[in-house]
Amino acid sequence: MATLFSLACIVAAASGHGLADHPVSGDQHIVPDGTWTLSAPTAQIQTTAEVPGDLITDLERVGLIPDPLFEDNFKNHTLWTSHAWTYTTTFANDGKDVATLLVFDGIKMGASIALNGQPVGVAVDQFLRYQYDITQLLLAGTNELSVTFDFDIDVNGRFMACTGGWNWAPYSDTSQHGASTFSQGIWKSVYLVTVNSAAITHAVPQVFYDGSFPTVKLKEHQHGGFTVKAYFHTWAPAAVTGTLRIQSVFGSTNQTVQLQKGNSTSNLTLAADASDIELWWPTGVGSQALYNLSFEFVPDNGTAVETERRVGFRTFALVTGNDTDPNYVQKNKNADGNDSQGMLWRVNGLVMLSKGANMIPMEELEGRMSAEAHWQLVASSRDAGMNTLRVWGGGIFLPDAWYDACDELGIMVYHDMAYAQHAHSPSADQTQEAELRHQIRRLAHHPAIVMYDGCNECKVVLGTPTGIYATFVMTVVAQEDKSRAVWPSCPGQGWEAGVNRLTGLPNDSPKGLLPAGTKTDQATPFRNASTCTFQNNVDYNHGTHWIQNNTQDEHDCCAQCQAYDSCAVAVFYHGVCYFKQSNERPVYTEGAVACWPKGSGPIPPPPPTPPPRPSPIETHGPYQLGSGFPTVNNDAGLSMFNPNIPIQITPHLTGPQYNNVFASEFGCIVMSSFESMSATLRLRHWGLHGGEAADNCTGGFTSVCTGNNTMAQRNYPCDNVIYAYFGLHQDLNVVGEAAFKKQLYQCMIGQALEIKSNVETRRASNQFGLIIWQLNEIWPTGGWGSLEYGTPVRGQVIGGRWKPLHYWYKSSILTDVAVACGGDGQCYIKNDSPFAFTGTVTIDAVTLSTGATSSLYNKSISMPTGAGVTSFLNLDLSRINASQQILLAQAYNESGLVVCHNVIPLLPPTNLSVPTTEVTATLSSKANPDGSVDIAVKSNQVAMYVVLTTTAQGRFSDNAFLLFPGTKVIQFIPFLGFNFTTLERTLRLEHLAEMQ
Repeated sequence: MATLFSLACIVAAASGHGLADHPVSGDQHIVPDGTWTLSAPTAQIQTTAEVPGDLITDLERVGLIPDPLFEDNFKNHTLWTSHAWTYTTTFANDGKDVATLLVFDGIKMGASIALNGQPVGVAVDQFLRYQYDITQLLLAGTNELSVTFDFDIDVNGRFMACTGGWNWAPYSDTSQHGASTFSQGIWKSVYLVTVNSAAITHAVPQVFYDGSFPTVKLKEHQHGGFTVKAYFHTWAPAAVTGTLRIQSVFGSTNQTVQLQKGNSTSNLTLAADASDIELWWPTGVGSQALYNLSFEFVPDNGTAVETERRVGFRTFALVTGNDTDPNYVQKNKNADGNDSQGMLWRVNGLVMLSKGANMIPMEELEGRMSAEAHWQLVASSRDAGMNTLRVWGGGIFLPDAWYDACDELGIMVYHDMAYAQHAHSPSADQTQEAELRHQIRRLAHHPAIVMYDGCNECKVVLGTPTGIYATFVMTVVAQEDKSRAVWPSCPGQGWEAGVNRLTGLPNDSPKGLLPAGTKTDQATPFRNASTCTFQNNVDYNHGTHWIQNNTQDEHDCCAQCQAYDSCAVAVFYHGVCYFKQSNERPVYTEGAVACWPKGSGPIPPPPPTPPPRPSPIETHGPYQLGSGFPTVNNDAGLSMFNPNIPIQITPHLTGPQYNNVFASEFGCIVMSSFESMSATLRLRHWGLHGGEAADNCTGGFTSVCTGNNTMAQRNYPCDNVIYAYFGLHQDLNVVGEAAFKKQLYQCMIGQALEIKSNVETRRASNQFGLIIWQLNEIWPTGGWGSLEYGTPVRGQVIGGRWKPLHYWYKSSILTDVAVACGGDGQCYIKNDSPFAFTGTVTIDAVTLSTGATSSLYNKSISMPTGAGVTSFLNLDLSRINASQQILLAQAYNESGLVVCHNVIPLLPPTNLSVPTTEVTATLSSKANPDGSVDIAVKSNQVAMYVVLTTTAQGRFSDNAFLLFPGTKVIQFIPFLGFNFTTLERTLRLEHLAEMQ
């Protein structure tokens, strides 16, 4: 047994990448992150490796393999899959007697862990933190720690599901039990903790609102206040007594406890009075107030151990009924199970339009990950007008840096568990239970996370293989965190039981979590007790009663009925027990439970089957797939689609009081910029068809391609997108720099137009969720994202270069106030802001040949608080020449600031008569005081879809824009690593006239 002394940095800087999780808190920490020895005896290799990291990145770093993302190098797997690789490091101690824990925050793929040649454990779950008591294995002096990776160790699919390929990720040729594999490694920090009295393994604050259910905006310092339930999870080498303390600027509390040997859980409760705190708000609504909480254990004898977490105060409700009706709220405040009117979010009482995108992992190669890139990606999401990101279940539980950024920038998070079916479905075993409990405890303090669900696209039905998501996965999640809404899956249709109807929070229902559809659609006996018989979804003598009492459940209701001779039947409905004097006139009533005391039957016939449930309240799709050129994701040839320009707008009743839909996935495929893609391709392959004979691809969604065309491995082709918007005359077989730039411009503008039409059509209806597939790319090639590959290697921008679509999110697609028009002149003005809107809306016709404008609409407007407030209007477009004119719709607030700038073509680009013009961009010689750099963009004619690109680190204030004759000044906004000379050297410009 030994007291350790540090050979490396402290835990606060555990990872050179700044990606360390909150560590187990003890007395002293050793962090052997950094350079380890990497060896494979069967390959006769011994070299160095970096921890945290991954094997493939290590092999590239020391020159044993080239860039794995260049060309098809990711398929040259012999070196990394044909040998057992061992990571080794050493540390020293002074031989003193103290308990010691060895902690691995994350190991990807199967690995055996040994200390001084003695087995410690086997890691089989990428998402589980492994913690070992190594007290008896330590030696005085030098100790050797080793981790040996072996692909023969079965990990039961517990690693990132998109490892080794998806329809936006590189496909490897290796797998384990049907799950594609790629890299492996110690992808998170490793450290040792000495423990004299106890260690805090998890500090878990959960925040609960104390006031009544809010349906109007909470006022700062005038609301019901909050309670923080703080859970201490501890480990002690022996039983110990002491004091647990929670301290913050808004209060403190303590409690004397006796911790048992091994693992213990204790909890304290701390009040947060409204007068002492500020609320946490989503971006665009208010500030993101965050508060540090100090968790401390002070033993009666010994040194205190402590850690910190940061919390925010906000309410969240997953609304599935009409909570704008006070009577509905009153009746359902204790009701069990979701409703079926729709799906929308309330935050601090406000109805929100959830608008954003699906977050996939930033990397296949964990050794390339950086905290700065994750932070910038979240900042780019916010700056484009997003307020929501969904963590997709086929990826990972993301680094702390990403969740911290969401907290700080006001991005709401819809969070899948890390399941995606197929070879990555759950098993109700101790390992996966430990994984779920660890991750929920790790994440629970983040106010940005508003709801959890079980999995990606795994319709949950009890009695089938997907029932495990209710009975195991989300049951464990709900046990660990009752402060957040839970949902069966994404998409899902809610719960019949197990959550509070108004909020969606777990309610410890005795029925457990029952997915929607579990109960039959007609009233049938569902349960027999010794003294009662129950019927589901039925009322008798509807509207009559002679006693009503608030009760806990149907059993209590039945027991009360038994006390009255004249009670023929009781009906338990929304937390209230109604006594009825006869069992006549049965009627279907969703959620009601009829309760008979024994002997009061017989049970009458059930009422007629009710109407079917409404259409799905949460949706995925449609998805505009790529087709044409044969690739790993397309073997079906060319399939054309309607470009949906102009859109058709159908007026709808909109608002939270009406049936509504939450769209959590829909998208269009796309490539990335020339700067991004050319960096991983040979010059002779600079073209969408790769400059080689087409491969023979067979197998459907995940095809096998035979041949030598590297573009066949770049996921979907973009042929049909380009043809739909730019015409069938485009020659996509051409290669070379100019040709490739043109093809990629067309592909990205095509994607932007497809999503623009899609979202504008949706916003005319009653949708409260617009979560687009997807946000980011995982490698420098094709995918579905609006942000490019975000690791700042050659050709890439940290956090991801903005594609044209991302700029259009900012200018019109995701603005709180939106204006859009269809080809028949049907238009709408939509206020999805949580504030009333007063301003001016203008709609002009712009003549492309001259830049002249004619006003079609110019009015002052006043709209009440959104979200979901829509005003429809009709314009006369009979005199518009669609090939020579476009529409420009703009909304201005009271200060004259443009809050929506929507360029509306009435034909696809191939049919627009845009004038030939020379467009130039002149860079300012110096930066502005805020670090931005002015760029003057000039043209003597109208130029459409002007796109600027550079390899400099940063983005533009506007891009892919309409340029009138004259000069428009925009700014380049720098990111971390910006270099002015790079901007000056690599700035280039494209526009539609030269790309048709």
